[in-house]
Amino acid sequence: MTARTYRLPGNAYVEARETERMVLGRRGVLRIGNCPPPIDVLILDLTREGCRLQGNADVSSRMRVEVGIANVGCIPATVLWCEASYFGCAFDLPLPPGSVTAAFGSHNVLPFPSRVAPWVSPASISKLTPRVRLSILFGTTMVCWGAIGVGLAML
Repeated sequence: MTARTYRLPGNAYVEARETERMVLGRRGVLRIGNCPPPIDVLILDLTREGCRLQGNADVSSRMRVEVGIANVGCIPATVLWCEASYFGCAFDLPLPPGSVTAAFGSHNVLPFPSRVAPWVSPASISKLTPRVRLSILFGTTMVCWGAIGVGLAML
């Protein structure tokens, strides 16, 4: 799924962009200047040159920001336009090849497990020998056939 680029009249940089933007729709973070707390944003679409974001960030045109994208990293960018809670950013340098594809990959944040599994020493785990495994298989088969025989005899 792709979305056309957002065009601003009179802006030569935006007019030169003809790259189809890939609709991403994933969470990201935005850092404004040296402001320590990151702001949660939604990355609506993405190319190697820039992205369109949605969020409650106090940004203005030409503002320097840093966009955090899962599986890609933190990318320095400049805000080109802003409109209500939407704004577009141009990356200072194009993303390396494969970065847009990586952004569609699995999330790099894993949830904490609900409970911690007990640690088991590898030395305490042992396999059954082939002879024991075959004996268990043979015994189980004989018990099943015996149960079938008893069931047929009762008919």
